[in-house]
Amino acid sequence: MSIRKFYHLLNLIREVDLEAIRREASHRFDILVTGRSDPDVLSLARLLSGEPEIHPWVDIQMLPFKAGNGWSLALLVVHGDELHPDEEEARARLREMKVPVVVVVLGAPFAREALPQRGEAARVHLPSASDRVAFEEVLAPKLLEVVPHLQLALGRQLQGLRPIVADRLVEETARANAMYVLTTGLAGTVPLLSAPLAVADVVVLTKNQLLMAYKLALVAGKEGHPRDVMGEVVGVVGTGLLFRQIARELVGLVPGVGIIAKVTVAYAGTWAIGRLVYIWATEGRQLSKEEMQALLREGTRRGTELAARLLRRRREPLPGD
Repeated sequence: MSIRKFYHLLNLIREVDLEAIRREASHRFDILVTGRSDPDVLSLARLLSGEPEIHPWVDIQMLPFKAGNGWSLALLVVHGDELHPDEEEARARLREMKVPVVVVVLGAPFAREALPQRGEAARVHLPSASDRVAFEEVLAPKLLEVVPHLQLALGRQLQGLRPIVADRLVEETARANAMYVLTTGLAGTVPLLSAPLAVADVVVLTKNQLLMAYKLALVAGKEGHPRDVMGEVVGVVGTGLLFRQIARELVGLVPGVGIIAKVTVAYAGTWAIGRLVYIWATEGRQLSKEEMQALLREGTRRGTELAARLLRRRREPLPGD
């Protein structure tokens, strides 16, 4: 990539405070995992940490717990919806301390969310404290909803949450770019074979993608000055895989020309770049041509479905029409 193009890409995000994003990803937090069953508490703490060793920011305590140093979040592990008196006392104490409490009810036939009770930020049912699939599909997303301001920091520190945080970042950015194209380009007809999207649109979408990529690099544990990390990111994304090049490759995968095609291209290109960056940041490797094409096909499938849903919603009459 030329020096001129490199600095052009950096200028796309010059008004964004990269240092603030880095501070957000490095923010200190403490999580309490508590309950009456030592094996269950340990199992859940290991799932959070993502490795045999419990992360030092995850505080394991059996009930009754001792006062901590300002927990950011608490997981109360119980069996059954009716709490034991010491579990009720723990929930009340945490509420007084203004600590968000997620009650994890074990022993359910399948994982699901449940209505939180008084003093709870959330409640989920899991088959067991060691069920990784249930943890990833139900509990982890709920934790990120309860403390969204800690999303980057949780993903950076806790390997058990890292892939879920990365998936959310990629999906949120891909959907945001799809919505941007939908709202700004509804009336226009852009000849996809020559220019998949208007130049102004590509600038906005690329900026969003670069910020997503920077956050993914931080979540994966990349260290260094923000500009240096962003330089690495631009180097990876810029080697023939910038949005315009990806959009042109997607032309052959998207049937027809029009708003559905443009929304699909915006989503699929962003989603593919996100997956590319995450694999580079966590595995230290570039994707092969075949792997990239597979990502583009999957992104196109997802993007086409999303575009169809979004357009159906816009066509639905409003109440009273």
